[in-house]
Amino acid sequence: MNKKSVLGFGAAAALLVIAILTVLSLTSRTQPAALETPQPAAAGAAQTAAAGGAKSAAGAAGKTVAAKAARPAKGAAATSSRNAASTPGAAVPAEPPSEVRVQAVKVWEAFIDEVAERTAKPTAEQALEFKESFHKLDPADQMEGLQTALNLLPDEQFPLLYPILFDKKENRDVLDDIFSDALNRDEDLKVPIMKEIYKDREHPLFAEASRILDVTGELDEMNTTDKPQAVDGNIP
Repeated sequence: MNKKSVLGFGAAAALLVIAILTVLSLTSRTQPAALETPQPAAAGAAQTAAAGGAKSAAGAAGKTVAAKAARPAKGAAATSSRNAASTPGAAVPAEPPSEVRVQAVKVWEAFIDEVAERTAKPTAEQALEFKESFHKLDPADQMEGLQTALNLLPDEQFPLLYPILFDKKENRDVLDDIFSDALNRDEDLKVPIMKEIYKDREHPLFAEASRILDVTGELDEMNTTDKPQAVDGNIP
């Protein structure tokens, strides 16, 4: 083998080595870049996915909590209704009056209409009958029934109220209404009534009758008279 052949083979071998080294060098430089480049993207994607998942989970949890808060608890509406119905002081529909009560009012009104047409002075028996009829009314209807009588009875029939008015055990409101009505009637009617009440110091209207008699001067006259006047001759 001549020298030229040896040199040519050596040069070719050197070029091949250089070429291999060049390729390896390029490969080593390119490969890290290729391997490193996807990592940030993958990490970013993973972080984004994680963040998105957290937000989705938080949003879903928030919606669930909001939905639970907006939706009443099971049985809450029924419990609220039951509590409202059982709460003390809650409005309760008024029951209609019984047939007996309604009938008693009708009988009383018819009785007053009949009494108002009388012209003769009432007797003691008639006055007691009036009181008994009054007490047949339900207590809840007595005040209204009394007002009906006071509006319709003329002065001549007012003594029918004496057994009620002079009974100190009667309802105070009943006594007050009769007494107040009497004060708006004729002097010959109301003065004897006050004098009769004045005889009983335990009567609820004693103080009021005494005050009025004192103002009018009737009290002084009574104290100087041996025998006090009696109310209406037909009603003791």
